[in-house]
Amino acid sequence: PESSGAPVRVENLKQSAVGKNKLTFSFQIQHVGTGEIFTNEAGAAVCDDSRFSNEDKVKVSDSILSGLGNLGTISCPGLSQNNGYVKLFDGKATISCTAELNAGAVSGNFERALDINLIYNYREIESVPIMVRHIEDEG
Repeated sequence: PESSGAPVRVENLKQSAVGKNKLTFSFQIQHVGTGEIFTNEAGAAVCDDSRFSNEDKVKVSDSILSGLGNLGTISCPGLSQNNGYVKLFDGKATISCTAELNAGAVSGNFERALDINLIYNYREIESVPIMVRHIEDEG
């Protein structure tokens, strides 16, 4: 299922048990729009027309870290403190994480929502031709 109507989406979430109280999951960040993804330099105007720094970079917020609450921990190599910037190549990037449940934290199967928030700036330009007509003075 699609995550939203946004131009950059979280897709293809997959999970797998890898041991007692341990699982891995991965997801793909995918650019599905036609514009440009960028992060702007500190203090720079968001719509500054100069070349943007960090093109095709998306920030994954620390919402992943809170996914298990006090039931365990989640680590995502490549993301500092489970958040940070991810570079998209050919419009996509894959993030892999490991979740370890605290011993005795749960018994049996359970479900927990996993919030993955992406932060990015986006610029999309659309050109539309217009016609300006000259009207003669009638006087």
